[in-house]
Amino acid sequence: MSSLSRIPSASLLATLLDAGVSVLTQNVNACENAQRLKTRARHACETATRVIDSTRELILTRRPHRFRAICGASDARPGGLHESVWISAAVANGAVCTECGRAIIVGETMYDVVAEGREMRLDSRCGRLHMEQLRSKSSDNVMRPR
Repeated sequence: MSSLSRIPSASLLATLLDAGVSVLTQNVNACENAQRLKTRARHACETATRVIDSTRELILTRRPHRFRAICGASDARPGGLHESVWISAAVANGAVCTECGRAIIVGETMYDVVAEGREMRLDSRCGRLHMEQLRSKSSDNVMRPR
């Protein structure tokens, strides 16, 4: 008789099965909800990246006064003064871009720029835009015959 008393009653088994089904259903719902949240987070990150890129582009194109050219003494060329800017490419060791404020990841290319007596540390995108701006200024100042 002692072995028969250990067998749970049918109502207890039904209750345990119902509880198990409920737990499994909640688990499936939680997994689906987590997947939806991951998708929303991925979309939010993509949107944030687009906004950051657009903002950086606007800052660099609409605020050219941030990158003023340095003028030095005459080098005997017609027109006299010329720009004096020093740019050096380097591998980042965890710096922050002076222009846009974005963290430069360790191992990423960065540019050290010395202009107007101050040193700027630029990420690769800001550095390329800065160099394009310098090239466009130098092409505007091309020597013209008199």
